[in-house]
Amino acid sequence: LLSIFKLAKMNRLENLKRHLSGNASKSVCQVETSDCSQGTPAIRTANSKQIVGNVSESTLAAYKKWHEGLEAGFSGKTDQLLSIFDELFSDDVVFRAPTYWSDKAGKEYVSFALMGVAQVFKDFEYTREIVSENTMTLEFKCRIGDEGPYIRGIDLITLNDEGKIVLLEVMTRPPKATLLLLEYQKKFMTEMGIIKN
Repeated sequence: LLSIFKLAKMNRLENLKRHLSGNASKSVCQVETSDCSQGTPAIRTANSKQIVGNVSESTLAAYKKWHEGLEAGFSGKTDQLLSIFDELFSDDVVFRAPTYWSDKAGKEYVSFALMGVAQVFKDFEYTREIVSENTMTLEFKCRIGDEGPYIRGIDLITLNDEGKIVLLEVMTRPPKATLLLLEYQKKFMTEMGIIKN
């Protein structure tokens, strides 16, 4: 019985690979003409990454803007980061950071927190991305500072029906790297006047 389940799983994976291999050249919001209601997933490409599933245009647009905002931050274009995130975040966006017990809320707080992260994270890379309707799960790895330890984490992003981010929850490991991130973030957010010392 176990062998039958393993064989069925392998067949599903092979079918998915065949779907993905034929769709690598699509532009950001093109959709394969398959009918999702008949069990075949639509396949879209955004930022050269393939997204499988019935995902709306607003979710794809948010996915693309998220990456543009981070790229602006990593390139030192802080005004561009703030502009993109001002448009992408809902006014009352909630931020659950790995460095604080309580939730933080508001566009300004979340945008500046991400600006601070963009300044301290080096060699940042998303290693796995899962996008479904109104949800993005983005796994990343990077170094803290030029000589600091590596950190791994997950950005869990929830969107409303308009494609605005309403919840950003970040989880990171290992604890030593997370505590170092807390030190950098507290210093940056204090210098920016977002939190009081």
